[in-house]
Amino acid sequence: GVCLLILAVHKLLGGGTLGLLVLGFVLSAFSGAVVSMILFLSDDLVLRSATTWLSGSLAEAGFSSPVAVIAVMLPGFLILLSAGRRLDVLMTG
Repeated sequence: GVCLLILAVHKLLGGGTLGLLVLGFVLSAFSGAVVSMILFLSDDLVLRSATTWLSGSLAEAGFSSPVAVIAVMLPGFLILLSAGRRLDVLMTG
């Protein structure tokens, strides 16, 4: 959602590549502040769970089966695999 907001505001205001970069920094800092405020206002159990999740743990994710994870990841992997050459060209400038 934040990425779409950044692109929409950039398109509305214009400003080139540097403007897009600065806008991304500003909205990233704002989003981080909102998350920090939510964590500050939460109770101890929610805070503990959120801190574990934000640290990268998937222990409480509750996946029902590995098949569901593969079903979600496989289409994205295939899209990235097919777009790999174009993404490499973008990296060269």
